[in-house]
Amino acid sequence: NTRLYFMWRHPVPAGQPDLPAYFFVERTPDGWSEPRYAGQGMFLSSGWDGQLYTTDMSSRTKDGKTYLAKVTVDNGVFTNYERLTIQARLGSQAHPCIAPDGSYLLFDVGGGNYLFASFKKADGTWGEAIDLTKHGFDPLAGGAYVSPDGNYLFFSLRGDIWWVDIEVIENLRP
Repeated sequence: NTRLYFMWRHPVPAGQPDLPAYFFVERTPDGWSEPRYAGQGMFLSSGWDGQLYTTDMSSRTKDGKTYLAKVTVDNGVFTNYERLTIQARLGSQAHPCIAPDGSYLLFDVGGGNYLFASFKKADGTWGEAIDLTKHGFDPLAGGAYVSPDGNYLFFSLRGDIWWVDIEVIENLRP
């Protein structure tokens, strides 16, 4: 609770890619620090352990796709993006939401639609993506967010915010 990340349409520092960017502020005895550039990405998520996940936008101009990435952070700045290998045939993956305990990841494809879930295996790799439209979710649902206590799943659908008990995801756990 000492650092706050946010997207900001603000010029990025010279030498940084002109992509959607995160900045951060840190709590000081007098309030909040001045904003500092953290790195490129979109839709930041973290679990209880503080590990950050985001949409890696860096390859969008090269191959037209975005990817999910685990972010290495050094002193608030994103220093490495480790692409997650989750069923690459899905095309552009975006808007990751890591479970508070880190045991599963929710994301969407198709520009913010078609929710998927992937469960972390014992060896630390990610399991095959589960298409949530085959489990009652509308194909236009996207932008998943799990409550900090892990009990509820929130998502956007047709301009509204919806929520369901997280049981709908837990029941899919292998």
